[in-house]
Amino acid sequence: MRVVTAKGDLVEISNDSTGDEKDLWYAMRGAGHSFGLVVSIKTKVYPEMNGGMHWTKLLIFQPTPGKMEEIAQVGVDMDFGDRSSSIMFFRPLPPTGEPGFAVALWYAGTPDEAKAHFAPYFAAGPVAEMGAPDGVTPAVKLNAPADANSKKGGRKPCAGVSCKKIGPEVMVPIWELYTSFV
Repeated sequence: MRVVTAKGDLVEISNDSTGDEKDLWYAMRGAGHSFGLVVSIKTKVYPEMNGGMHWTKLLIFQPTPGKMEEIAQVGVDMDFGDRSSSIMFFRPLPPTGEPGFAVALWYAGTPDEAKAHFAPYFAAGPVAEMGAPDGVTPAVKLNAPADANSKKGGRKPCAGVSCKKIGPEVMVPIWELYTSFV
């Protein structure tokens, strides 16, 4: 990725970058608009999997210190491979808008395979699940749940951060920052 930084420097970054450029690589993948302007990018293209169908669910958990740390540890311990991912995030929960804690799961495979793969998340006791009843979604609709928030009057702009693993010990301080902001 070639990026013009906020300082006006043109840098090339990749998964092989080191030092500050390694940090910028992960930052650009999670909240790039906050750190620089991409002027060119080279990306991998993968063949379609499962006839374009993917399994996805949003699990909502109680935002207690112990539960957030437990879920972060599940993510640290899990081998995601090439066929799955998870995204932890804090968000206002309907219908009250109270701050909440959720994990979005994605798996390229059948619902049974996905449930087995993500068994530790389900065993942690989500208080709610959101998504299609069987979790199967066409690839072209994977981002559809965010569409309503992208319209005028929807969710306001926000920033995210991407990292390979997040230690359980940072969940409570991040939660405290989030709740003090919202």
